[in-house]
Amino acid sequence: MFDRYTRHDFADVALLHQQRTTGVVIGPMLVELITAVLLIVYRPMGVPTWAIWTGLALVIVWAAATAWLSVPMHKTLAAGFDETAHRKLITTNFLRTFAWTARGVLVAIMLLQRMTSSP
Repeated sequence: MFDRYTRHDFADVALLHQQRTTGVVIGPMLVELITAVLLIVYRPMGVPTWAIWTGLALVIVWAAATAWLSVPMHKTLAAGFDETAHRKLITTNFLRTFAWTARGVLVAIMLLQRMTSSP
């Protein structure tokens, strides 16, 4: 998306993108983090402990990648287009996407395990 804008308007677009995206994703991100911790405290019957800890680890991966990789690149881009920051942002998004997708699959598996376990 960022590569569609000129260098002149890029900083404004990048800042607006950050503001709008943060407002949309911060709530679900916090819910996901809280529920990952709650699953450890209140492990559902039939769901193996390793799955719950793996799920929390995946949340930590995307949260750390967001805080230490994506946010600094967004800050750089908010000052103006930077090819290196742009490329690094796109590349590091694959790590976050993998972690989110893997956790989603894992949560679906945990749900199936819980639904098919005996009471």
